[in-house]
This record gives sequence, structure tokens and C-alpha cells, in this order.
Amino acid sequence: MLVFLRKHAALIAGTMVTVLVVTLLVGIAFSKQMGKGLMPSRPEDSIATLGPVSVSAHKYSEVLNQLAARYRIGPNQKMDPEFIELLQYTAFEQALQY
Repeated sequence: MLVFLRKHAALIAGTMVTVLVVTLLVGIAFSKQMGKGLMPSRPEDSIATLGPVSVSAHKYSEVLNQLAARYRIGPNQKMDPEFIELLQYTAFEQALQY
């Protein structure tokens, strides 16, 4: 066995290096593909970007509408401006976590 390894050491080392390089390239390609899913399809759909993560305007408005429905807030209902700001901030945080 040892004689076989010594005789074919160059071939074994070359094969190992090739496998490692191919694995590295596939990993890089995969990570770039995964990173694309973090951004909205169009940059103009984004209302904020924190590092690689963007918050889409659609998701923000969806969460804000859900919060308004949860608190039974109608379009013509008068509310405290601080409460509106709190709802908007909460919607932004939830959209960011999504």
C-alpha cells in the first residue's frame, strides 16, 4: 500500500487539488446565487437597504396593512401621530426580519 502511494503520489495530489478547486468554485457560484435572493427584483422596489438585505416597499405595506387590520384602524379614523409612527416602525422591523 505504501509503495502504491509513493508511486502515485503526484497523481493523488493533483486529483486532490483539482477536487478542492472545483469545490471552491462551486461554493462561490452557489453563494452568489443565494445572495441574489436577498434583494428585491428591482432596486426601485426597495425602501431601505441594510448590508445585503433590502426591505421591499410591497412587504412593508403588506405588514403595515396587517397591523392596521389587527388594531382595526380605518382609513378615515383619526389617530395619535406617535401611535402611527410606532405602527410604521413596527411594520418596518417586521418587513426587515422577513
